[in-house]
Amino acid sequence: MLRIPISAIAIFLVLSEHSCSFSCSTGGNAATSGQTSYFLILFLGGAGLLMFYGGFRSFRKFRILEDTPMMPIRSIPMGLVHIHGKPTGGNLLTSPITHVPCFHYVVQVDQWYDDDDRGGKWTLGLRHVDRVPYHLQDATGKVLVDPHLAEMELTPTFVGETGRRAKASRTIDAGLKLQHPPADSELIGYFRDANDRIQAEMAARHASAGNELASFMEHSVSKVPSAKTASTAGHRLRFTEGCLLPDREYRVLGTCVENPHPQDERDRNMIARGQNESSYIISWKTEAAIERQTRRNSLALILAGSVLIVIAGALTLKGFGLF
Repeated sequence: MLRIPISAIAIFLVLSEHSCSFSCSTGGNAATSGQTSYFLILFLGGAGLLMFYGGFRSFRKFRILEDTPMMPIRSIPMGLVHIHGKPTGGNLLTSPITHVPCFHYVVQVDQWYDDDDRGGKWTLGLRHVDRVPYHLQDATGKVLVDPHLAEMELTPTFVGETGRRAKASRTIDAGLKLQHPPADSELIGYFRDANDRIQAEMAARHASAGNELASFMEHSVSKVPSAKTASTAGHRLRFTEGCLLPDREYRVLGTCVENPHPQDERDRNMIARGQNESSYIISWKTEAAIERQTRRNSLALILAGSVLIVIAGALTLKGFGLF
């Protein structure tokens, strides 16, 4: 999956909102065409620069992954570390779809929209997030992990669709050994309950969908108003669940800091996002797979950003009659 830095996402959302506001306010003016072209150049150029910057940040992360060796938890120093182990802890959650014990889950429900020109596309309906504290343990010891602002790659436990023209096949993690996979009625019931609950939570904290989407998967978010929950539940929906499972290996690249609330003298360290080093990854993938993905993402972002910058430059030259 292509990853874009949180700063790029936030600025992109702000630019989109302002561009939309401008288009709406200038729709009846005679100079709309020229003004729209001007803002299109700014938008393309800005988006290209952000993607170009994000690509170099991603490439830097790839180099950090490559240059930071894996080490046993007992030997980790303060600062940037690269470790692996299994999550452990006293409190466990139950995932909403597969109903398996876990320390962290993310469920995303996407809605299919038909498009006569392009055939159709998936758009986010809701994202449901929950987690509890846990330690990562290997053969030498364990360390507390604070997943706040981490790039999470959770074990994919379920992918399935409901509604008209839904794909009959479903992907379920074989290691879970589910005896009774979730039925359509169960998935739709979950969507209805979760959407109404998330909408109520967002209203209580006065949050907008745009701001919540830019929160790096920290909060649950819904783009489906409560009034449309029932009608949306009848459409084609795709359910994707990912979990941090207690019996699986995970790799963590993060910063070792002092645990502010140690339980004993062996619990003095904690892995978190560093103040000076933003690289923070928690992933179920192998080290080689993470490095391949990071390298691929960086090259894709740099290439896409370069293309947008060139297009913005060409439009600028054309506007001055030089192209």
